[in-house]
Amino acid sequence: MGATDHTGTAPLGNTHHGVQITTVDGNTVGGIDTGAGNVIANNTWVGVLVQNNDASGNDILRNSIYDNGSLGIDLGSDDVTPNDGNDSDTGANDLLNYPEITSATESGGTISVDFDLDVPSGDYRIEFFTNPSGADPSGNGEGEVFVSSVDVNHTGSGAENFSHSFAGSVGDIVTATATEDLGSNDYGSTSEFGAAYTVTGAVTYTITGVVFEDVDFTGTANNWDGGINDVASPNADVELYDNSDSYIASVTSNAVGAYTFSGLTDGTYKVRVRSATLGDVDTPPAGGYNASVPATWPYPLPEMTWGHSAPLIGGQDHTVDDTETDNNAGPGDTYVTVTISGSDVSGVNLGFCFELIVNEDDDANPDNIRSKQGCLRQFIKNSNAIAGMNHSQFQVPGL
Repeated sequence: MGATDHTGTAPLGNTHHGVQITTVDGNTVGGIDTGAGNVIANNTWVGVLVQNNDASGNDILRNSIYDNGSLGIDLGSDDVTPNDGNDSDTGANDLLNYPEITSATESGGTISVDFDLDVPSGDYRIEFFTNPSGADPSGNGEGEVFVSSVDVNHTGSGAENFSHSFAGSVGDIVTATATEDLGSNDYGSTSEFGAAYTVTGAVTYTITGVVFEDVDFTGTANNWDGGINDVASPNADVELYDNSDSYIASVTSNAVGAYTFSGLTDGTYKVRVRSATLGDVDTPPAGGYNASVPATWPYPLPEMTWGHSAPLIGGQDHTVDDTETDNNAGPGDTYVTVTISGSDVSGVNLGFCFELIVNEDDDANPDNIRSKQGCLRQFIKNSNAIAGMNHSQFQVPGL
């Protein structure tokens, strides 16, 4: 098959093709098990040639194919065979269409690949390779190092998009093949290598905003006014979750209430301000960070008034107490949903007020024990804890 000499360094290939299949069906070159693949390299012509139209069902799996004079895999001895719509053409190995990689990005040592596949309905094994020796001059293949595989089911209704992830680095040159999966570890025709794709770094974005005390709230919530009337809330615990409520990261708002989440890719996120960490700016523990709600009071506890781009009176559910969701334990009640789509998202501001009453619950807790967030009894406790005059703002839905 051609590779190197006994030293493992000097090329020692055939002066013809590495493997040539003429009219025989059902051959296996390599295999899916570790160590089953062959090294097919340094040959003068094609690495693996499936030559005649009546040669089909030949699977070419997990091999190391590189530095051949022509293609890594050639179906029909005619150089690269372009993909066709609905894969309706016939020929060697059925001229099975190869995967077309549409993106390959790396983040944190993981390569995420998106690819299109246009094949008849059925199951397929998609194999991915990297090419440390460089891309084939044809642009399609070869496949020097097998790195991963994924099984997909195709409906046969034209090009369908799939994705897969595996370990790798920026700059890796990735190629892929498709092979019919007939079940029970039996495989059919393998395609040529698809076009080589060089892995790039994932494009990332930021979410930024301000946590603030909505000091001028009088029944109508407004966005952060830059500090004209509103007051920035420093040292607030701001948490980030994905759309499935899985925790990602947390940061603390700075001296001017600002926070930033960076290194984010396109997707939907939830940004939460943990209410237990908000203190009134005029009264100890002004803006003090607290790992949990103190067991004894007075300690002011605000309710949410503003979320990102619109009023959010009482948070996502005015009957829910955000402090009942612990540190990094979920988005709780005082969060907003943010979607990143190709650009940074700024102005994700979250406002809070200590005078807002949004639910009619009364837990009858004594003065030194917190009451439910947003209830009248907690407003009274807030008033006792905060210096100066406090005016209640009733916004109880249904009343």
